[in-house]
Amino acid sequence: MESDGGRPRVLLRVAPGYGYLVGADVGETRIQVELFDLTMTALAKAEYPLDVAAPDPGQVVAHLLHGLIAVTEQAGVDPGTVLGLGVAVSGTVERAADAVVHAQTLGWEGVPLGAMLGAGTDIPVHVDNGAKACCVTWIGR
Repeated sequence: MESDGGRPRVLLRVAPGYGYLVGADVGETRIQVELFDLTMTALAKAEYPLDVAAPDPGQVVAHLLHGLIAVTEQAGVDPGTVLGLGVAVSGTVERAADAVVHAQTLGWEGVPLGAMLGAGTDIPVHVDNGAKACCVTWIGR
């Protein structure tokens, strides 16, 4: 359709390498960490099995932080270009600054997962319920 006037249109696109995002899923049997560019193309992945029914929150945080380092190294990405870490967990996540998790399936009651992760990295961290995180990802595609 021809323009009736005004400024000419300009097509924009995302610069994929401008920044990166890390997503993590804390499941009942494993932790998965993935690195994405800004077009949501997966660039690297790390997995850590959980061998116990009620994993220690400190061990989960250690896996998540190690995964953050592992995926940036795999992809050859400067950690300073990672814009954020999103973590999906089962259960209820209180929206306090420290993202307190109550997850029966993990045996957790009142675990300040956001604060624990924040103490180990300068990258902004967002923790949310896995079902909510999945829906946001699916709707955004």
